[in-house]
Amino acid sequence: MFALSLHCSINTAMQRQKGKRMMPMAISSNNARLQAVLDDLRSGFKRFLLVAQQANERRRIYRATVWELNNLTNRDLADLGISRSHIRQLALEASQKGRANEV
Repeated sequence: MFALSLHCSINTAMQRQKGKRMMPMAISSNNARLQAVLDDLRSGFKRFLLVAQQANERRRIYRATVWELNNLTNRDLADLGISRSHIRQLALEASQKGRANEV
C-alpha cells in the first residue's frame, strides 16, 4: 500500500513539472559554499600536479646525470676530479639546482 501511494505521489509531482518550464536555480548560499569548496579542491589538485611535475623533472635530471657519469671511465672521471663514490651526490646537487630556480 505504501509503495503504491509513493508511486502515485511521484507520478503526480512529475506530471506537474512537465507542464511547467524549469527555470535555472539561483545561486543560494549552499551553492556558493559548494562552489568555494570545489574551487579549493581544484586549486589544491593543480598545486599537486605542479609539484609532481617538478619532482619528475628533478628525478629525470638526477637519473640522466648518474647514467652519464657512470658511463665514463675511471680515467675520464679522474680528469674531471670526480671519484665514483661522489656520483650520486653530484647528481643530487645537479637536480637540486633547478629547484632553486623554481622557488
